[in-house]
Amino acid sequence: MNVPKAFERALAVTIRANPDYSIGRETVIRCWQNLRNDPMWKETAIGDKTKRTIDIRATPPMNGENETSNFTTTAQIECRTKAEDDKDHAQICGAYTAVQETLDSLYDQYRDGETGDMLDAFKALLTADLGATFGLGNLSFGDASAPWEDEGYNVIAVAFTMDYSR
Repeated sequence: MNVPKAFERALAVTIRANPDYSIGRETVIRCWQNLRNDPMWKETAIGDKTKRTIDIRATPPMNGENETSNFTTTAQIECRTKAEDDKDHAQICGAYTAVQETLDSLYDQYRDGETGDMLDAFKALLTADLGATFGLGNLSFGDASAPWEDEGYNVIAVAFTMDYSR
């Protein structure tokens, strides 16, 4: 059971599918444990380092609050654009907004106890990958970081945490 890999995939599919906030067709969503998961990824000399990338990397499981049955994994979600092509940061702002609004919707639906299309689809992806014994426990936000520049890329990151039982 590779929960971080399934979490990365569920987040990627949910972000890509959010009808309210488009990340743009040319944006690659890069899951660290499955680079080829996104149809926009191409195997080239620069790999998936395109003009716009959303990079998702989830931590291995850690003990949650109840060390006997609950676990947690946190996904670091980085939005990246080439600084030379995004001098006014409009592209990265658009990608970040799409990611943040998607995570806000997941969080809000979970917190409100709603059965929303986005949360239902997210849970279905996790169950398909991890089996019927997987139990979603909680969704929350982790530590974020201020935007920065990294080797010619604009970057902004948010952390999203999933508690679960198995």
